[in-house]
Amino acid sequence: HVVTKKADLEEFRNKLWEKFQESPKFILKFMKKMYQKNEEDKISWRELAKKDFSKEKADVLIQEYGQYVERLLSYAPAIYLPLALEPVLSDECLKILKAKYPKRAQEWYDVIMTPIKESEYIEERKSLLKIAKKYNQNKNKKGIEEGLKNHVERFSFLKQKDMFMEFFDEKYYFQKIKEIQNPEEEFAVLEKETKKKENNFAKIVDTWKDNEFVQLLFKTTNEAVYFRTWRTERFSQSSYYVILLFQEIAIRLGLETEKDVVYLLPNELISLLKNNQQADKECIERRKKGFIYITFGPNENLIIEGDEAIKYLGFLNLADHIEEVIKGTPAFKGKVQGKVTLITKREQWPSIQHAEILVIHTTTPDIVPYLKEIKAIVT
Repeated sequence: HVVTKKADLEEFRNKLWEKFQESPKFILKFMKKMYQKNEEDKISWRELAKKDFSKEKADVLIQEYGQYVERLLSYAPAIYLPLALEPVLSDECLKILKAKYPKRAQEWYDVIMTPIKESEYIEERKSLLKIAKKYNQNKNKKGIEEGLKNHVERFSFLKQKDMFMEFFDEKYYFQKIKEIQNPEEEFAVLEKETKKKENNFAKIVDTWKDNEFVQLLFKTTNEAVYFRTWRTERFSQSSYYVILLFQEIAIRLGLETEKDVVYLLPNELISLLKNNQQADKECIERRKKGFIYITFGPNENLIIEGDEAIKYLGFLNLADHIEEVIKGTPAFKGKVQGKVTLITKREQWPSIQHAEILVIHTTTPDIVPYLKEIKAIVT
């Protein structure tokens, strides 16, 4: 959870909307800049992933770790800027649609709010299908080694999003490739869906061809919905490149696994490496249980961990009542009826396999085995 003062967020939102009305291209330019930045970061991170840190001095580990953290922190605008403005953009889109085409407003609004750019899950599947097509030509693994390697780098983080450092490997993906029956046919279906989304969106934008502001509003809103997921996935993907660095840091700090490194704050970790000290394992275990970090400014922070943190984290639960009707934007249209299963924590996953309608915060590939009987998912 990331929590921000409501008044601060609303003030920021109002300023962003004023800026957008003055210069409606600025959010699209900002998002494009972040895409370019990520490509540049990945070039540096690939070099980092090749290094052997076992014989390096602590100063080198500190420098590489510090640079990695700084790069991640530089994505902070990508978290707040589109997220703050998105509700205003979507409301304005619906208002404009209702004013001109009331009968088609909701239908067109759904099109605008469904990103043209595919999610990582669809992109991952398309990539796998391309490799499977090549493999099926001669059943020779050597012929797909480069493609498989690139696939692992790009998508392996999808096993466990966030910074938990769990990844799918080549063995997993190779098995998936062997299970694919008709890669060309499935790829064609996915491509057809993509083209359909692009065409539907283009028609709506073209309806306002004499109004550049509305066109930019629609385009920005559509891109912002995609960007919302893209930005968080870049954090997760970045951890793929620092496994060797984090493994060596874990050894130096006396930790059992590189996964424990992420429970230390940067200043704590750097101080331990500088002074050749071991990490407090009990502190890390408390933080795994519950962890709150509150900042009031550059030099004023509060850390709460363990049972005390859990007590306060209880305030971050969803509202204790649910409206009789939940409204949202459909990813796939259709009608279905069934009993709802509400999942709020990972320990409840086994009960998913008997569910009809699944209501869950988000889904990841490792949840797929439980979805055999599912009729619909609400996220």
